[in-house]
Amino acid sequence: MIGEENTEVVMRETSTATVSDDRWSTRTLTPNGKLELKFGSYDPTVTGRDGLVPMEEQLAKIIARLELMAEEGRVKAIENKIWSASYEEKQRLRKLAEERQKLEISSFQKAMRDAGRWQKPIYCVVISTM
Repeated sequence: MIGEENTEVVMRETSTATVSDDRWSTRTLTPNGKLELKFGSYDPTVTGRDGLVPMEEQLAKIIARLELMAEEGRVKAIENKIWSASYEEKQRLRKLAEERQKLEISSFQKAMRDAGRWQKPIYCVVISTM
């Protein structure tokens, strides 16, 4: 996850939503002065927020989780490389088998044509002048 192009880091102030009682039930966001730190664009993400426990006390936990995510990403990348190599090898073998089959069919068709020529009688006219 960490180190990929689609990983994003967001640090922002969180807001509290208040819903108005008008016809469309619109929401109004008002900043509440709490900090939010978010790593990752898709699941899994790591998020830290000010709250009962201040952000400063959560940093060790956040960094540990980021390290775990990085290790999981490395393992997944290795598994993907192994799978990709296996898939490419299977495709290569399949293509070789198809080419071998086409060659065998072509050889068989040539043999059939040649056999057909051997089966045809050759007429030879002998003219004797005695």
